[in-house]
Parts: sequence; structure tokens; C-alpha cells
Amino acid sequence: MNSRVIFSFLVIGGVIGFLFSVQLRADVPVNSLYPADQLEARESLLKRFIDEQVFLQNRMIEVRKDIEAQQQKNDEIISRSKLSLLEDLKEKNGLSMAKGKGIIIVLDDSPSSKRDEILEQTEEGLVQAADLRDIVNLLRASSVSAIAVNQQRIIASSSIVALGSSILVNNFHLTPPFIVTTAGDPDFLFQRFQDPHILPDLKRRSIRLQMPFRIRREEQVVIPGYSGNIDFQLLTPENL
Repeated sequence: MNSRVIFSFLVIGGVIGFLFSVQLRADVPVNSLYPADQLEARESLLKRFIDEQVFLQNRMIEVRKDIEAQQQKNDEIISRSKLSLLEDLKEKNGLSMAKGKGIIIVLDDSPSSKRDEILEQTEEGLVQAADLRDIVNLLRASSVSAIAVNQQRIIASSSIVALGSSILVNNFHLTPPFIVTTAGDPDFLFQRFQDPHILPDLKRRSIRLQMPFRIRREEQVVIPGYSGNIDFQLLTPENL
């Protein structure tokens, strides 16, 4: 092999080596840029994480507000339900005022009888506690919604008793005339009291001794709620 050929091989090898070294330098990244790329990626990831946290926190606040609003609505519904139940109990037990159609019964002593001069309520011309009890029991049997005697509301525990010449209703002393107010069908109640077989003794005494005994129909009666002592056992569902 002559020197020209050897020289040619050397030149070609040198060129190839030069190109190979340039290629290697071009493919290797600059070491100073790699940490910056990693830091930028971490910062981007951290920012995305923070954004997601903020979104979730805001969403949690919105959900909490929705829950509180719904809870408030539920509390209002429960409160209204409890209030409605309470009002029903009060109405059924005579603790609230009642209004509606009904009748008014007026019963008075005979003009010839003097209640204050009699120690015992035995005079026929006087309205007896038993007379008021008979009227109240008749009204109860007629399924009226409310009864009062001289504005004393009659409930399940009400008492109508004689004390000497006086009459006590719910432990309140009442004086004549005795006015019985009841809410119910006025026509039905009026016709029932016209039945000669109803309260026969009281009707005979009212005629014979001129005891006022009047019944009138009313388009609107107002009956107060019970204002005496309450036996709370009467407010149990078993007694409704």
C-alpha cells in the first residue's frame, strides 16, 4: 500500500471521527438545564394540586351550606309538624278557643226561689248541679265539638258539683242565669232538645215553677279554651 492510499485513509478516518464527536456533543443535553425543567414540572404539579385543593374546599363549603339549608328546612318542617300536633292536642282536649255554629241554652232559677237564702240546694225552683250535668251529658252524646257553662270550658276532667246553694264548675263559683254554649249542628241540637222525652223532669219544673229555660240557634258561637288545672294524663294518645 503506497503512501497516498494510507494518507487518504487517515484523512477519511479523521473526518469520520470529527463528525462522530460533533454528533455526540449534540445529543447530550446540557446538564445545567435538567434541574430547571424538573423544578418547573414540580411547580406546575404543586400549582395544580393547590388549585384542586382550593376547588375542593370551595365545593365543601357549598355542600356544607346546602346541608345547613336543608337541615333548616327539615327543622322548620318538624317544628311546624310539632306545632300542628300541639294545636290538635289542644283542640281535642278543649285547651284552645272554639268557634262555629251552635246553640245557646239559658237556664235560670224560679223568680219565687232565693238561692242565697237556702243553705242546701234542694229547692225545686233552683237550677241544680244535676240539671247542668244532664244538659252537658246530652250535648256530649250529640257529638258536639265544644261546650262551656258561663264561659267555663267543659273538658273530660271538668266537674259540676253543688256546694250548699252554689254550683261549682271547674272549681269556679257560678251564679245564675246559667248559660250553656255549645258548638255543633244548631238545627239537630235544637230539634233534639224539643223532644219531650229529653230532660223531662227539668222541662216539667220549668213550666210548673216558671223557671226560665230557653234554647236558641246561633250562626256563630265563641267558646273559650279551658283555663283551669290540667291533668296531663288526659293528653296521652290513649285518652284522645
